[in-house]
Amino acid sequence: MRNILILLYLLVLGCKENYQLTEAYDRGKEVYITNCISCHGPDGAGNLLYPPINSRIANTMTLERAVRLISNGSMNMPSVDLTDQEIADVMNYIQNSWGLEAEVITIDSIISFKSTSRNAAIYP
Repeated sequence: MRNILILLYLLVLGCKENYQLTEAYDRGKEVYITNCISCHGPDGAGNLLYPPINSRIANTMTLERAVRLISNGSMNMPSVDLTDQEIADVMNYIQNSWGLEAEVITIDSIISFKSTSRNAAIYP
């Protein structure tokens, strides 16, 4: 009986995470279309100025680096003014598109990263 309860709990937990990812993915797709598609393309392949983001190698970047790039930009990439929720959503879309799979990124993980003492000055 205990094993059945544990199995049911894991099943419910997995369904909840899948639902969260589906919701975040759908919202992230809209953010991507609005803010990213013009440079990285509809398939994430990029172009001469902007790198591809549609490969496992491109998506091994740490959460911290990805948030910094989105929020602050880099040499070729302009900063994008997104809410914490939009950052989490677009990262979920990118990391789960084009045959890629990753765990759900929550708004809490974005907020937590931005609020650490060394990052607080960069992300007021």
